[in-house]
Amino acid sequence: MKQITNILLALILIPSFTVAQLENNEILENLKSISSKNDFIQQSLSSTSIDSTIYSLITAQVNIGTLNEKIEIPFNHQKLEYLGFMHPNETNLFKANPISAQNNNTPELDKKLYIFKYEDFYVSLESKNNANILNLYYTLRAINIIKIRYPELYKNLFINSMEFKTKKPKYGNWVNSNKAFWIAFNTNPKYIASNNTIFLKDGFFSNSQVEKYRNIALVNIDSENILGKSETIGSRPLYNKKKNSDNHLSYLRDGLIESIAHEMIHNYIDLAYTYNKSINEIKQNRGKLNFVLAEEIAVLNTSLPYFIKKGGLNKQVISYYYKNIFDYNIGILKKANLLNSYGAIFTKEFADNNWKTIFKLNILD
Repeated sequence: MKQITNILLALILIPSFTVAQLENNEILENLKSISSKNDFIQQSLSSTSIDSTIYSLITAQVNIGTLNEKIEIPFNHQKLEYLGFMHPNETNLFKANPISAQNNNTPELDKKLYIFKYEDFYVSLESKNNANILNLYYTLRAINIIKIRYPELYKNLFINSMEFKTKKPKYGNWVNSNKAFWIAFNTNPKYIASNNTIFLKDGFFSNSQVEKYRNIALVNIDSENILGKSETIGSRPLYNKKKNSDNHLSYLRDGLIESIAHEMIHNYIDLAYTYNKSINEIKQNRGKLNFVLAEEIAVLNTSLPYFIKKGGLNKQVISYYYKNIFDYNIGILKKANLLNSYGAIFTKEFADNNWKTIFKLNILD
């Protein structure tokens, strides 16, 4: 009887496994077709050899001044894992603070999603339409470009953030680090991208009352606004191309890299505020009148100068962000008589009104 039961269980499990495997193979083939340029046969190579080849491909293109939007690379097929169509809680990442309507910590993830894992990154899609498959591939591409073309950024915002900076915080009785990064395509952002940190308590340091938090740094990308349909928000104002699909593709090949970096700088404030005095002051001022505008221009004016220095980002995008976000927000803060008081939070002593010098975080230098 026991043997018959085991056989029946096996027969029940086989179809679901086969469907999931077929779905995974189909997605992988679609992604391979997108990354066909500069692709290579990976089947017989080790994951380390694949990464080395991708590194060489990116480095060769960077060395001749290729812009990010023109770089052609594959992704490491062995590293991509399709976890399935599931609620994020099923990944077991959020055991310490499950996503739910009751705690309302991350409503944009409180649903079943198509979830993928690539190294320490999770990528979620609300559907598997063609646009979202593009979004997935170009997210994998962005991760590799950030890692190789922008090593200081990758080290400071990703690698170092997975370690505890100290066991003795100056503010509060806990220390944050990241255990993973989640890039979600949804309609949560007001414009193109937004950030969130999912705080996950992970016990105490040994022989200490200081709590450890191993968090998930979340970056949301608006899957509708980046399609290039709107004249006023999203990818079309950035790239001004006639076809919606061309604006979408330009954003994925270029702007997505900046968006991920930009939102991770916001998340850095959530990471470092218990031990970094200047970051703590920014954290404490969140919620004050129009302070969100001050933080936004400081973050923007941290990421963009770095990209200007390192190269690769479309100059049109840099110009657009400075004119339509930095200068615009400065104008609002000036009218509200908040420029000097908020500027002093970011730079303690300043003799002139060079706002690009004042509103900046020194975390990518």
